[in-house]
Amino acid sequence: MEIFKLLYANKLRLKRGKLLWIGLGVSLGYNILLLVMNYIELVNHIGNSIVAINWYLLSSFSTVGYFCPVFCSFFIGTDYSEGTVRNKVIAGHTRNNIYLANFITASAVNLFWVVVTTAVTAVLGTLLFGWHMVYPLQFLLQYFSGLLAIIALAGLFTLPAMLIHNHVISTVCSILLFFVLYSVETSVQRILFARSVGKASMVTTGLLSQTVLEFVYDFIPVGQVIQVMDKILHPVRAPVFSLVFTAVSVLFGIAVFRKKDLN
Repeated sequence: MEIFKLLYANKLRLKRGKLLWIGLGVSLGYNILLLVMNYIELVNHIGNSIVAINWYLLSSFSTVGYFCPVFCSFFIGTDYSEGTVRNKVIAGHTRNNIYLANFITASAVNLFWVVVTTAVTAVLGTLLFGWHMVYPLQFLLQYFSGLLAIIALAGLFTLPAMLIHNHVISTVCSILLFFVLYSVETSVQRILFARSVGKASMVTTGLLSQTVLEFVYDFIPVGQVIQVMDKILHPVRAPVFSLVFTAVSVLFGIAVFRKKDLN
């Protein structure tokens, strides 16, 4: 099929490039640093070290979340800078398949980073701290939700990468978008936490309803990743929202890309 040819071409580009391995190195390096720092605290009897493996295994989601907009912008943006997108259309590939191939590639790369980092972390973490997992069913739900959330992130950041010709501008916009969403979601998290302990101000209580805040926190993938690292507000709703967000962002992106002037 046509889309498999596009996916194969993307695979060859990944093997020739450095982004795949840079992202993996960042993700692995961060998790290894967490393990080593906590092990040093444990050996020195500081008393603040985390021995439960759960937290370490989930840490890769935050790193991948940070790197996702950079990867999407650079990898997909190179297609524009080299004229490859236009050549693919001329060669007979449909715009739908071009868009889908890039989204699938971004999703697969995100999953690759997370799964490999999880496997390495599990081995090193067990060697350093032993296999100590708390609330295994809760962990599985968080991990599953995290996988869907990073696919949703790929859908989100494929959008500007496919719609903006200049990959430098695309990268800047994607990174700014990520940090704006991160700021919004962390602010929503603080308000929700304040309300849960009865410390929310009268202003925030009056202006923003609980339903709206929880929807924003659950629906935007950045908020989902934050929840995976902390506590999922609605364990059943979060994965469903990830799927819905992915579908909406990809369908919207395809609709706009089909009308985009590639000259």
